[in-house]
Amino acid sequence: MKLDASGRQATSYEPFATGWLQGERSWGRPVALLVLPDGSLLVSDDQNDCVYRISYVG
Repeated sequence: MKLDASGRQATSYEPFATGWLQGERSWGRPVALLVLPDGSLLVSDDQNDCVYRISYVG
């Protein structure tokens, strides 16, 4: 998401994590996320009853 000069209003969005929907079929249903102290994200998936961890390596 990009913010305006004030940092308060979103000016545009881009997909961050995609792929749970393949055409008309879903293989997962992400529902909630939690940001961890190291900056990684936990994403819960209600369809598969699991949690994914997304982290940046750079």
